[in-house]
Amino acid sequence: IPNRCVPLYTRADRIANQMSAAASSSSADAAYAPVARAVEAMRQSLREAPERFAAASKDVGVLQKLLRNPADQPEEPRFRKLKLTNATVARVLATTGVREVLEACGFSADAEHLELRMEATDTAAVARLSSAAEAVEAAQRMLQELHWIATVRDEVPSLAARPWAADGAAHALVQACLAAVSAPASDPLALAAKIPWVRRLNRLMFSAELQECRSSLSPLASVAIVALQTTSLELIRVGARDVRSLVEVSQCLAQLWPPGEARTLDARLDFAFACMEAALPPAGEPLELRLRLGGGGGGGGRRRA
Repeated sequence: IPNRCVPLYTRADRIANQMSAAASSSSADAAYAPVARAVEAMRQSLREAPERFAAASKDVGVLQKLLRNPADQPEEPRFRKLKLTNATVARVLATTGVREVLEACGFSADAEHLELRMEATDTAAVARLSSAAEAVEAAQRMLQELHWIATVRDEVPSLAARPWAADGAAHALVQACLAAVSAPASDPLALAAKIPWVRRLNRLMFSAELQECRSSLSPLASVAIVALQTTSLELIRVGARDVRSLVEVSQCLAQLWPPGEARTLDARLDFAFACMEAALPPAGEPLELRLRLGGGGGGGGRRRA
């Protein structure tokens, strides 16, 4: 009989543990809810002030450290007390929403300090601080991306003339970028005008913080591929020595072509042949090929054909 009861007790214990874990999770979610609301309020207020993006990004980065330090070292008392007279702390607290985030995480103020009153063994408080630090870090990346978008807008009169709106800013910039790179270049000046947009597209694809821009670019990958290929062939045909731009175009194409797929290999081979053809002189013009011979004995030697 006892053996038959063991599975019953085991199952009952498992159910009890699951209920306890669910209750604990629900309690943790409820405790974190004020923090999530405070971070979101800060995020929403800062994203509509382009003149403050650079400074706010720096201050939010400090906030992230103020939360991360006591989360990583909860036994260290100095990370749980912020002196209000400290110049950096005072500046950061003046940023919209920062004080509310700290207070939601458990900091409380007296005449001289903001202090986090928690025990080093309070795992729930430590987890809440870690989650808050991650959310604040994401807000900082958002501000860094918006700052870059706003900077590009200021450089382009057609974009600067539009009123600022954080929603859709990344998509508008991606569209402007692709339109500029796709524009036909009938002369060297027109081609030179495309180069800054190639730089922007390259940064857009490889800078870690430009996540919204990459999300906006993803459904337009086929358009970007054609535009980049055309620009690369234009550079080759005019004999441009802008190696940097050619490298950046190649990096973008490598990122846009899905790796490991047959169509990617075919596309790369077709593009390589197109580049070779573009590099050839017009029919009837002489072609000079130089072959550098390696090996010992001084300068190696050249042969002309």
